[in-house]
Amino acid sequence: MSVNTILTIAAQCDRAARNGTNEDSCLVVPSVGRAKTVSPFEKGDNSINPTESHYGDVTGLSAKLTMGDKGCLLVVADGMGGMNAGEVASQIAVTTLAKCFSEEGTKNLEMTDTAIRKFIRKTILAADEAIKKAAAKDKEKEGMGTTVVLLWLLPNNTAYYAWCGDSRLYRYTPDDGLQTLSHDHSYVMEVLHLSEEEAFVHPDNNIITRSLGNPLEKANPDIEGPIEVYQDDLYLLCSDGLCGALPSLKILENISCIEDVIEEHIPDADHLMDGINELWTACAAAGWHDNVTTLLCQVKAGPKRPEAKKKPKALQTSESNTSAPPIPDAVPLDREDDKKRDRKDTLIALLAVALVAALAVGAFFMIRNIKIKRAEKEKAAQEKVEVKPNPQDTLNQETIEGEFLLGAGNNDAASYGRQQNAAPATQQTAQSAANPEAAGSSPASATAGSPTETATTNSVVPNYRNKSTTNPSASQNSGKKEESNNNNNNTKLLDKAAKEKEKKEKEKGVGKEHQKNQQHSN
Repeated sequence: MSVNTILTIAAQCDRAARNGTNEDSCLVVPSVGRAKTVSPFEKGDNSINPTESHYGDVTGLSAKLTMGDKGCLLVVADGMGGMNAGEVASQIAVTTLAKCFSEEGTKNLEMTDTAIRKFIRKTILAADEAIKKAAAKDKEKEGMGTTVVLLWLLPNNTAYYAWCGDSRLYRYTPDDGLQTLSHDHSYVMEVLHLSEEEAFVHPDNNIITRSLGNPLEKANPDIEGPIEVYQDDLYLLCSDGLCGALPSLKILENISCIEDVIEEHIPDADHLMDGINELWTACAAAGWHDNVTTLLCQVKAGPKRPEAKKKPKALQTSESNTSAPPIPDAVPLDREDDKKRDRKDTLIALLAVALVAALAVGAFFMIRNIKIKRAEKEKAAQEKVEVKPNPQDTLNQETIEGEFLLGAGNNDAASYGRQQNAAPATQQTAQSAANPEAAGSSPASATAGSPTETATTNSVVPNYRNKSTTNPSASQNSGKKEESNNNNNNTKLLDKAAKEKEKKEKEKGVGKEHQKNQQHSN
């Protein structure tokens, strides 16, 4: 497409089957980067000012646009049914986007793939935040939200599109028929994984999983592109008031489908408004129940699409089948991606079970080891208390052992003394018989000394029993050593006593001779 490419657009946004206010809103930015103001559509005025962005309700809009150097933007927003002030939320969304795509909002925008994707996400998140702030200021608007779908056509034969919720974007070509470019963020399609045809007849097809203004989470739009744009390509943006009343393809004999209406009533770009009118008529015949917004755009210039074989229409029914098919059960289709997903879920579940089992076994052995170590510590502490000796008992035991050894030594010494005393007594008797005079004094002295000596030699230290629980062999060796030392000491004492006694006897004998000499001299 060149800078002077002409687009033909047609739009209608009305309350349709719903009484009261229209919760839908649409936006047309004819020249991105040139628009300086944002204004609502004027009733009955079908003119489009390239320096303005137009939004709101519109009836019978049909115009030709010359694309600027940053392209053209088309937006549809659907205030969510059942929420307070849905019409306010949809208008906040489109006016916020209009400001972002204005001259001021895009003056620093680089027209690269990465920059364009980031810019689209930024603008949608800005609209989400604006709705949340407005709801926070007014309690009557608390909980309001909206869906959004946008198409950004660029002058280089490409386009980007994004959506959040169940508002849709279709592309129609004579060769490929009608294609759904967006994928509903709904319970039946994201959670149950139903096809578009199955979701159409499901009772819960009005439950959405993503939106703008949700106070519980940040908006999460899907962004696609760039896609190639060719001459005569027809793009349709709509709210679920249209695609919820008419199926995309022919699945029911008694209800028209979007593809059939476009093929029959939009032969070229000059009849876009005729096609919108036919779509509205078909919606009313099918029993519409919501606001309806349709925004059509056809490319009048550009490269021609390569020839391709026309795809057969899907889910065609026979002419004899005039009744509506039963509502399908909410079961995922048996497709390859579902099988892969099931295998992945099964593997994750098995890994989780194995992890829990491993943790349980580890905890069991850890607790068991702790108990074993605690029991060993308690046992060791108990044995330590039982074996630890009392210092006083040890002292008493050593005293008893010493007394026992001393007594044994005295007994041996006494026995040895008696043996030694027996020999002098025999010798003294023999001397007494040979020397009467000496015998006369000896008995006295012997008799005088004998009581003390006898008392000394006959004194016996009590012999205590050894109650020690120590090693018997060690005690015996220690006793023998002490006994030997005691015997040596006693022997020395007895020898000393015998020498002193002999010395005294000699002194007595000298004294007696001195007396005899004095008597002779007298």
